[in-house]
Amino acid sequence: MNFENSDEDPCEFTGNDLTQYSVYIETTQAGTIGKFFESLQSNVNEINMWFTPTNMTSMSLDATNQCVTFVRLESRNFETWHVDNRFVAGINMPTLYRLVKDSIKAKNTVTMFVRKNDQRFFVRVNNGISYDCSYVPLLQLQQANVQIPEQTYDTVLSISSHAFLQYCKTCLSTTTRVIKMSTKVENRDAKNYTLSIESVGMTNPSGKSITIGSSQDDLIFRMSRESRNISGMYTLRLCQNIAKSCVMADHVHICMHPGQPTIFQYDCGNLGYVKYYLYEQTNIE
Repeated sequence: MNFENSDEDPCEFTGNDLTQYSVYIETTQAGTIGKFFESLQSNVNEINMWFTPTNMTSMSLDATNQCVTFVRLESRNFETWHVDNRFVAGINMPTLYRLVKDSIKAKNTVTMFVRKNDQRFFVRVNNGISYDCSYVPLLQLQQANVQIPEQTYDTVLSISSHAFLQYCKTCLSTTTRVIKMSTKVENRDAKNYTLSIESVGMTNPSGKSITIGSSQDDLIFRMSRESRNISGMYTLRLCQNIAKSCVMADHVHICMHPGQPTIFQYDCGNLGYVKYYLYEQTNIE
């Protein structure tokens, strides 16, 4: 990559002096970071990443005000984590992912950094012999005033993330715009429970909604204070975008509570997680 107006390669790092960096993070879990970028770019466009000495967090709201994306990575799980006090990086995620998606391999080391007094966010992928380095310019983004509810959820499920994506794709083929997600607990002790997804508005000759898929075979019921049934109506497009995070984790953890947004959590290896707070669709045509 060519760096204009400079005789020095800004990707080059020598010595152990990290004081020249506002952010300098390194991990050998390149595959995990690559999937993390891929997952985010499917759901958010421009975000602020808040870096501190202990973690990185980000929170953004989609254009419909129905889905909040919350990200958290923990410093203790990285080989190197240096953040000078507190730093915010405005990032265009689709651009960043396009730059790094072909270079990130499972066995490579990934370094992300911002030099002091520099307005570029660098990603350097090193295979032990050579490295690929890309950057995106830092953006000055307004911080959205997003509030998420502090609520203990009484129903927590885990389902194959690829199965969830397939259910959403099946619903999409019916041209429906809204889906209904429902739990049905008949005998908790006997593990007789299901999570169903239905396409709303698509009817069969009997007049009943068509049940697209049930996850009884691969569903794990993590916790429930009460064996009550919960259901909600959600925008299919948002569910499908969330389901694309299956590239990051084998399972999605779904937290449901009456009157609260449903949470879809995907673990980013042991580095952290991404949570999607999905609010119900209120206007159903």
